[in-house]
Amino acid sequence: MSYDEYWFGDVWRAWAYYSADRKRLERMDLAAWLNGLYVCKALEATVGNIGRRPGDTPVEYPDKPVTSIPKLTEQQRIEQEAAFAEAYMNQMVLVGKDWGKEPQQEQA
Repeated sequence: MSYDEYWFGDVWRAWAYYSADRKRLERMDLAAWLNGLYVCKALEATVGNIGRRPGDTPVEYPDKPVTSIPKLTEQQRIEQEAAFAEAYMNQMVLVGKDWGKEPQQEQA
């Protein structure tokens, strides 16, 4: 988001940038977590089976991908977004932002 978009643009544009970045970070976090889970399962299926006792069931690597994405309820999502919007608007009022207005030039 550029300087002019932030200070002179619509407040909802900042919200859109924030939401998109938050979703991107959530996807990256989930991908990193899943990568760690798959590495753990691979080590468990290989190195873990080396030391197993006779008669123990061998650990196998999962046949299909693990998918467990936690979902917020609609009410939780609305409350979270409302809390952010209120905090954001309060902060902008404190710094004196005039939404969508060009700054006044001083007359010399």
